[in-house]
Amino acid sequence: MSVDKLTEELEAKRAEIENFQYDASTRGSMRNSLSMSADEVLAEYEKNREFYSKGGTTVTGGEPLMQGKFLIEAMAALKEKGIQSALDISGTYVDEYTRDALAACDLVLLDMIMPKSGGHETFLKLKAIDPDVKVLLSSGFVNESAVEDLLAQGACGFLPKPHRLPVVAKAIRDVLDGKGPVLPGVCNG
Repeated sequence: MSVDKLTEELEAKRAEIENFQYDASTRGSMRNSLSMSADEVLAEYEKNREFYSKGGTTVTGGEPLMQGKFLIEAMAALKEKGIQSALDISGTYVDEYTRDALAACDLVLLDMIMPKSGGHETFLKLKAIDPDVKVLLSSGFVNESAVEDLLAQGACGFLPKPHRLPVVAKAIRDVLDGKGPVLPGVCNG
């Protein structure tokens, strides 16, 4: 690729980043060419559905709960089509949409080591908001007694890092199918 072509692509990406607009009416969504509506998420999933077997969709990146209104709409549209959904969250953001967003998803993926609050505290906060939320814990550094405590309080399982895709996929499938707790290689599992 030529230097001119690379420069052109870099300038286009820079303009895209600089031109996003924060839309307070959607509680944190960034409106740019990369944002999607709930209908667009569903259309994208349907377009690629032939590649999925028992798959679903995971919302990740940043803190998805900052887009609670969008999450509720997207998860409802996915659920209506029989598509399961997961949220990969830090759990540090809570607003009036959080309870419904947690209830709308099928599974929450939660790292136990986070900069602002620990996974233990966050797990308990999530369970207080929605006692029925399914939470699959993960960490690279773990205190087994902390994991055992959270499992006793309703966590669906624990995935040690580094993650291997087949192990993660099986763990998620097992939780969604009601087989658990999931403990690959940890806590005598």
